[in-house]
This record gives sequence, structure tokens and C-alpha cells, in this order.
Amino acid sequence: MKSSPHRPSIELLFKRGLGSAEIARRLQISSSTVRNVVAAIKKRGDASEVKKSGRPRSVNTRNTRAIIKKRIIRNDGLSLNRMASQLGIARSTVQSIVKNDLKLKSYKLRRGQYLSDKSKAMRLEKCRKLLQHFQVRRVSDVIWTDEKIFTIEPLPNRQNQRQLLSKDDSMSPKRRLAHNPPFPEKCHGMLEGKIAGKVFATVDDLKAALEVAWASIDDGYLRRTVNSVKKRLRACVKARGSNFEILL
Repeated sequence: MKSSPHRPSIELLFKRGLGSAEIARRLQISSSTVRNVVAAIKKRGDASEVKKSGRPRSVNTRNTRAIIKKRIIRNDGLSLNRMASQLGIARSTVQSIVKNDLKLKSYKLRRGQYLSDKSKAMRLEKCRKLLQHFQVRRVSDVIWTDEKIFTIEPLPNRQNQRQLLSKDDSMSPKRRLAHNPPFPEKCHGMLEGKIAGKVFATVDDLKAALEVAWASIDDGYLRRTVNSVKKRLRACVKARGSNFEILL
């Protein structure tokens, strides 16, 4: 049972004949705490704390936890296996400290578009102009194209490239992005999900697959995409032209 600083007071009031509810009210503590102490008094005759059994911690200590925390703060992409090897302790111990004591979780890197400082500034300027434009024009009156850099090269190994973050930081700008190496062929970004993961021997094969994917898109999908433009523009402005998907 967890030690309570109110044990002596609970014992004194109980021996005076007060009930658990009255003791909890007088001391302004949880009634469950009072009941546990009273149960110990009835069983052993006093409220003294019982010596805990089991072997004391020798590896998962305050010093070890502090070292691991400092290393993760410096680099949240550290490998648990490498950290365990460097500290000379079991990986399971490191994993337990990271998960249970530091309350961190391993996240895969997000996929995202690479943006230089120049491209961020251009995106921010264009988004602001478009938002001003839509104050007098309807979104449905505009003819849209959705072009982006598209790659047929494999994705980075996001399975092994991880980040150790708290739950609150998992949807923040701290979450790193895995960028694909650009291929000089452009296509409509909305089609990427339909052919993702497929391998094409030539650019012509890629173009043929894109045409088939384009024909399968329904009008409702396009309409929802257009209607989301204002929301995405505002998110881009809020992110100062940077990656803004976490804000949607």
C-alpha cells in the first residue's frame, strides 16, 4: 500500500471511534485512503508502513533515466538498440524507461514535400493573394490544376527511421518529414494515392497508369477537393508557407 502522510492522524481518529467517512471529511482526504489505512490497523493493530518486498532497482535508476532523457532531447531519432549498447544495459530496460517513465512513443517519419526557404516565401505570398481573390470570387468559378513533383523512386525506410516523441508532440511541427528524391516528371498530385507503391519501368508506363487513375476519379472527389481550398490556404498562411498538413 502506498504510504500516506496522514497515517498517524487516521489511526488516532479511528481509535477514538470515528468512522471512515468522518475521518476523510475532517482530514479532507480520499475516503479510499482512509479505508485502506483502517483495514491495515484492523489487520496488524497499527498503521505503520509495511516494508516492501522485492529486489531494489539496480539498472532502471534515476541516473540512468536522466541520461536517456538527455540523449533523446539532443536527438529524438536515436535507436533504442544503439542506446542500450552504449549504456551497457538491456534493450528491454531502455524501452521500459522510454515508454513507462518518460512517456514517449516511437513514431514513423511523416511523408512530406521538401520546401526551401525561397519556396516557403513564395507559397505564403501566393496563398495570401488567393485568399484576397476569393473574397470577391467563388472557388467554383476557378479552373484548378494540381501539379507537384512526383517520384517513381522508392520511399525512405520509414520503418527503421523513427522519432521518440510524447503524445502531445506527435501532431506538432517537431514531427520530422521524410522527403522523396525528386524525379523531373510532373503529374497531378491527387493521383498519387491511386498508384502509390507501384513500380514503373519507364516514364511512359507511369503516364499510362496516371491516365487510367484519372479516369477513375469521380466528380464528387474533385468537388470536395475544390471546396477544401480555402481551408488549406489558411493553414498554409498559418504555417508561414511551410508544411501545414498537421493543421488540417
